[in-house]
Amino acid sequence: MQIAITPEIETILTEYAGSQNISPEMLVQNVLKEWFGSRTKEQKQADALLKEGYQATRQESLRLAKEFEAADAENWDDY
Repeated sequence: MQIAITPEIETILTEYAGSQNISPEMLVQNVLKEWFGSRTKEQKQADALLKEGYQATRQESLRLAKEFEAADAENWDDY
């Protein structure tokens, strides 16, 4: 794969990679791996929080559904 970057970014990559004793290509690979890894971690955390929230409100949702069960069935014969 080839990626085009601006000369300014190329200079920054080259200088920083040199200070870390790695190639600019390896620096880009490392940065992308870290970025995608952190995005995956953030998504997993968000999913866990959503699951926790759904489980916390489950009982109340069931109670409300039961409470309105009779009202839901009213007047269906009219349709």
